[in-house]
Order: sequence, then C-alpha cells, then structure tokens
Amino acid sequence: MKVLAYDPVPKPEFEDVVSYVRFDELLAQSDVISLHCKLTNSTRFMISAGALGKMKPGVILINVARGGLIHVPSLMKFIQNGHIGAAGLDVYEEEPDFPLYTHDLSALQDDERMLHWDEQYAKLRALPNVLCTPNSGFLTHEACEDIAARTVQSIREMEAGKPLSNLVAPGW
Repeated sequence: MKVLAYDPVPKPEFEDVVSYVRFDELLAQSDVISLHCKLTNSTRFMISAGALGKMKPGVILINVARGGLIHVPSLMKFIQNGHIGAAGLDVYEEEPDFPLYTHDLSALQDDERMLHWDEQYAKLRALPNVLCTPNSGFLTHEACEDIAARTVQSIREMEAGKPLSNLVAPGW
C-alpha cells in the first residue's frame, strides 16, 4: 500500500512512511482521503466543489478533524451524483450546542426534532453511503483518566505558585 500525504510543511520524520505530494496530486490519486488538520482561514472549505471534482471517482472521504474543512452542500452533490463513493464524518460544521448522539430525541415530533439539527445535516445522514459518528475521541477510559490527572496536577501547581506544566501556548 502506498500512503500519500500533503502538508504545507512536510515533516522529515514521516518521510519513511509516507510520500509527500502536492494537494491536487493527492486528490487525484487517492482511494481514501482522511483529513487531520486544524481549521484555519487557509484550510476552511479546503474540500470544496473544486477539490471534490479533482478526486478519483469512487473515493472514500474521511473527516476526523474539523467540520469546516468540507463544504457540505458540495459534498452532498458529489455523493449524490456518484463521484464520491462514501464519506465518514466524525465532525460537522454546524454541530448543535449539545451532541446529538447522547440525547434521545425519539419522543419528539419530526418538526420538533429538526429544531435540534439543521436540515442539511439530516439529509446528509440519510444518504446510504455516509456514516456520521459522534466526535467523542476523548471519551476513552484512558483519556478521561489522563484529563483528570492533568487537571489535578494543574490545580496543585497553581496553588503552589509554580509554572503550569500543561499550559497551552497562545497561538498554538
């Protein structure tokens, strides 16, 4: 299997496991495209109608990064016309204030239920070759234990007047 990667700043430590290529080349050659990047002004809607049109027919598109990387109306058109084979989405740009996956909305009437998500999302989820999963990567037992331990550590450091070891640098 050949693994292609695009990064505006290629990392030499990965060059033995991936082949860095131009973004357009990655789109044209990949059977599966998985997004793993921050949402910035330059990455917002990086998967637009133009990018989708450059993808290999039948490609599987996976987004586990940020919803705003994909222009969803364009994705829906390319799925419906058969150019995109399937999509797996762990994130969605217009996610509601609470995770839909942890709330039972079945007792609500259809019109009330739709108030909790937008119509576009409902149509996207209804496509047979689209899988939407909850954005819950932090909910493993190990991750929750680590979050709790780091929180306690930060509280102890702050109470002792020490520098915080888990402080995230501004602009990261």
